[in-house]
Amino acid sequence: MVMIKRLHILIVTAIAVFGVGVRSVCAADTTAPTIMSITRHDPLPENTSDTTVTFRVTFSEAVTGVDASDFALSGTAATNATIDSVTAQTQTIYDITATVSQQGTLSLSVRTAVDNIQDLAGNAYDDAVGSSQRYIIDTVPKIVSIVRHTPTDEKAPVGALVYRVTFNEAVQNVDVTDFDVIGTASATVTGVTAVSSSVYDVAVTATTEGTLELIVVSSTDITDGATSYGGTIDSSESYTLVVAPTVTHIVRHDPTTETANRDEVTFRVTFSEAVTGVDASDFALSGTAAEKSKIIRVVPVSLSVYDVTVSVVDGTISVMIDDDVSIKDIDNNSYVASTITPETYTIGYAPVITISAKTKQDTRAVEDTAVTITDDTAISVENISVDGSTTVTVNDFSCTQKTTTTVKCSMRIEGVGSLVIRAVDSHGNASTVAENGYRITRDVSVHRPKFPRSTTKKRSVKLSKHRTAYFVKRRVTFSGTSEELSGGMVKIYHGKTKLGSAKISTSDGTWKTSITFKEGKKYKLTFKFYDSHGEKITQKGAYKVFVDATKPTFESMPSRLTKRPGQKVWWKATDNHKIKRYRYTFRGARVKTSQPFFYIPRSTPRGTYSLEIRAYDKAGNRTDKTVTIVVR
Repeated sequence: MVMIKRLHILIVTAIAVFGVGVRSVCAADTTAPTIMSITRHDPLPENTSDTTVTFRVTFSEAVTGVDASDFALSGTAATNATIDSVTAQTQTIYDITATVSQQGTLSLSVRTAVDNIQDLAGNAYDDAVGSSQRYIIDTVPKIVSIVRHTPTDEKAPVGALVYRVTFNEAVQNVDVTDFDVIGTASATVTGVTAVSSSVYDVAVTATTEGTLELIVVSSTDITDGATSYGGTIDSSESYTLVVAPTVTHIVRHDPTTETANRDEVTFRVTFSEAVTGVDASDFALSGTAAEKSKIIRVVPVSLSVYDVTVSVVDGTISVMIDDDVSIKDIDNNSYVASTITPETYTIGYAPVITISAKTKQDTRAVEDTAVTITDDTAISVENISVDGSTTVTVNDFSCTQKTTTTVKCSMRIEGVGSLVIRAVDSHGNASTVAENGYRITRDVSVHRPKFPRSTTKKRSVKLSKHRTAYFVKRRVTFSGTSEELSGGMVKIYHGKTKLGSAKISTSDGTWKTSITFKEGKKYKLTFKFYDSHGEKITQKGAYKVFVDATKPTFESMPSRLTKRPGQKVWWKATDNHKIKRYRYTFRGARVKTSQPFFYIPRSTPRGTYSLEIRAYDKAGNRTDKTVTIVVR
């Protein structure tokens, strides 16, 4: 092609110089450019731990219009991978740089229907690629950060501390033997708690003052399953430990019970050592009653124990040390914030109202209802009231004073709706039965919804709260039975979104409805049941369902292998959700396993055999692979 273009230039030049009169000397360039190769450029090896890699794309001739939108990444490492830049080395050679964040294979390809890449004659790229190479990314585990977690301040009291360690990926084998501390303080690593597969909380107990930093020991066995920890820590925080005063306890003192019907309560605050400068301004209140409550006095019991008395109103109340205080110990060390949880008072114990109803088959029938009201102080008949909604009539309401703290009432209720009972005790504390009212209904039997066996490969056909139901079809039919709600309705929701509904048969109480789900989306289904009057009776759920119609795929595996008896044969399948198990058949023996390999029996004679492998995902989708095994 290059020779033709040069000939064309020479002939055109000759025509211009010598005035040769011809109309056409050479045919126009109509050959489309192609990609001769896509190769690894930086780094060159196929296996790499780099998270930034560069592919080199070589075209058959000079082209223009090449940019990042023309290319796509694929492979098991392509998730969240990005193309960062396209750099032209020449008009035929382009370097494409990508960033990856997970392990696996990574390949570069040209997107289909690309029309902006053209040669100098205007011919568009024709989608042809001569050869292509890939990377296998195997990232090295490292620590992104070690930060102070409990407490978060750099200056902390001697005692229990927690560092939070964050890795760049999921790791395993993380325990106390992997960590140590350095610095001038004496301390010991006491525990490791996994927050996630890549984040761990490391507990340390310090016994002396000084600086303290967490490190990873050189003999660590931390790994991501394939590669050992690389020893890199991007950032790390340290503590400066002091024997400083802090709060060890804040407890209820007078009274000691959680509930209190009084105007004043007293908390007892205990410091870790003798302190000075303690007064009311050093404390703050929290809880629902905090806004209208007030600290009225602070009395020292000793130099390390103080009683804090609070004037209170109804609600919850607790006391804590304020953020900015002047408290110091006798060595002039300033107070260090504590992580303890103070005890709480509940002020104003409201009456307890208990309702029992003798329900009947017909929800429109008259209900005999008993009500018991109890209080910790005193409750009287005069302070009890009852109201029915527009659809409920209350008849023959009467109350009897059983004891100073107990009243019993009775009534007859007609209709289906709401009932509100209100009681006020001698302190003015009020209690109301259900803010939304009391609904008079009957007990009904509603079975768990089920689905046809043909829509799933799982044996179970009933929905369960304890496991996810997997479907291989997007449209699923649900059914059930509730004879007591005949003529009513079933409504199916995912969160607040209504997905479908069904009428409950008046003849036998059965119902059935079909719902179309989106593949790959997780659902939590709630089935709400209504009687023939439109009143909601009960609900079932939340049931987890997942639609997965995608079959597993086997990764590249030779169709023919040569092995000896006792050797291991590997395979690997991937799925958009999760591989559940494998089944392989060899010499007539069929075996189910969760492992992606098997050993050729040592008794296998020489010969050629077929290994049939079947991969199943959790939804029951399956894929088969056959490999010829030559046993020597």
